[in-house]
Amino acid sequence: MEQEYIILLQKILVVLFSVTLFWKIIKHICGLLVIEKEPVTVLVTGAAGQIGYALLPMIARGVMLGPDQPVIIHMLDIEPAAEALNGVKMELIDAAFPLLKDVVATTDVVEACQGVNIAVMVGGFPRKEGMKRKDVMSKNVSIYKAQASALEQHAAPDCKVLVVANPANTNALILKEFAPSIPEKNITCLTRLDHNRALGQISEKLNVHVSDVWNVIIWGNHSSTQYPDINHATVKTTNGEKSVRDAIANDNCREGPPLSKLASYRVHCQLQVLLVIIYVIGFLEHPREHGCPWECTLMGHMEFSLALCTPSQLHVRKDNGQLLMGSR
Repeated sequence: MEQEYIILLQKILVVLFSVTLFWKIIKHICGLLVIEKEPVTVLVTGAAGQIGYALLPMIARGVMLGPDQPVIIHMLDIEPAAEALNGVKMELIDAAFPLLKDVVATTDVVEACQGVNIAVMVGGFPRKEGMKRKDVMSKNVSIYKAQASALEQHAAPDCKVLVVANPANTNALILKEFAPSIPEKNITCLTRLDHNRALGQISEKLNVHVSDVWNVIIWGNHSSTQYPDINHATVKTTNGEKSVRDAIANDNCREGPPLSKLASYRVHCQLQVLLVIIYVIGFLEHPREHGCPWECTLMGHMEFSLALCTPSQLHVRKDNGQLLMGSR
């Protein structure tokens, strides 16, 4: 009887050893078959600034494009920021990110745009105290004209561009004008910050949670002329889903939430902007499933234009590699 137990134990050990060996062989074969993806070259302008500084490690770590996507980072900034830019480069190298294949830090726009697949345009001329918006736009025209021309000549044909610096809509339009070979569908700009402000004010007005307000659209630049559109907006109530227009009794508010309040915020939510940058780029590169087919994100896009030729902001999702827009 004891001998039978010993034989049984030996058989079990042989089976366990065989299974373990087989599993290791399979893992080794799979490892040999896995081909590393080609690196994606990501340009970040204004890279020595606060947003760029916070964004770059996340790109290098794979937060933006995925844990298996190698990246080459190109960092561009102005000449006075060259020392800080090289400091950022050294920090990225010291961090030894496995996905980071190379880092280029430069003040030369042509060098920065070489072979770029994704351009995140964080850099721009900031509005200083006492400056009019037209003065800021004038400064940004020269900046974005030079960068757009360099992208036009030196970036990859399928380059995707995300404009962050305000006025984001106008900057995106300038870029489109001076980089005509980049498809319009590949040029977007951030509008989520103003969109979230509108959501917050509507939810406060209706005394509901912000997640219960859907399909608010923001038209125009970040300015006093910006218009929060609630024509397609809905709100979840105890009696079911209903139109925001029906839920708000005040006629003045129905025509648009308080615009002056929207435009008067002076504190920039940099963390929020940073997270949106990562979300939008990841969203463009990797389609994600959402509970609602349209309520996904908000960004400025060229294919839906206003009379003043600024990119409009509409809810966007991606389907089979194409951006789709509309309301629920």
